[in-house]
Amino acid sequence: MPTKTETILFAVLLSLLILIEVACALVAYFTLGEVMSAFYIVMISLLNLFCALLFFRHRRAAIVGVVSLALLIIPVQLVLGVEVARVQIEATHIVTYVYNYRDQTGQYPANLDAYTFRDPAVRQHFGTYQRDSVPVGFVLYYWAGSATNSYWYSSHTGWGYYPD
Repeated sequence: MPTKTETILFAVLLSLLILIEVACALVAYFTLGEVMSAFYIVMISLLNLFCALLFFRHRRAAIVGVVSLALLIIPVQLVLGVEVARVQIEATHIVTYVYNYRDQTGQYPANLDAYTFRDPAVRQHFGTYQRDSVPVGFVLYYWAGSATNSYWYSSHTGWGYYPD
């Protein structure tokens, strides 16, 4: 049987890790899509509940389980979250470039060949730039996190996102 101090320390550890894991599950909506985000929420709930119950019989196994789950979720979502942020920042720069081009020339650029990526490592995330003639405007399509997550900017509707 765990002591009161061990139980309190485990509860604090479990609470902190659950908070971070849930935040990562919310980030997963933008990095891996809505299905994986929901899967994360279910797994976080079930596995942490199992580990909490296991704690009263096998403390070490419960602690290893809680920490292992955190190590499976948190680092991956940190890396993917940073990637999404970097791609979104570059998308903002591209949109600014397109509007500046329009302000200087009176029309949107035909393509993005003259655009210089500030973060060349994210170049492959940008798929299509399309200039519209009626009504005049443009759309920029890109992805981040998972190639199945579609992001876009439209001069008519603004920023958009479709998970999965």
